[in-house]
Amino acid sequence: FAQTGTASLVGEVSDSQKQVIPGATVTATHVATSANQTTTTDERGNFRLANLQPGIYSVKVELAGFKTAIVERVTLQVDTVTRETVTLEVGGIAETVSVVIAFA
Repeated sequence: FAQTGTASLVGEVSDSQKQVIPGATVTATHVATSANQTTTTDERGNFRLANLQPGIYSVKVELAGFKTAIVERVTLQVDTVTRETVTLEVGGIAETVSVVIAFA
């Protein structure tokens, strides 16, 4: 049987005062395929997305009363757990903050 490895994305969502944010929606979208998976942060502001196809993802975090945060170019590798910490800024629902990770 052929084995296909998957990856996981875990992390924490907090505000600019380092207070955890429960109930935020976290969506990871595979850049090449547009496949996505969504979860919600728990009472400690933590999230976990498992069984993701390895590749490059865009991660969007949303919650009413905060600006939407987008972390671009999150690379997930086979059989690994990648950790992302996302900070949401207070703001209107229509505002978005993008973070682009550049590799040297």
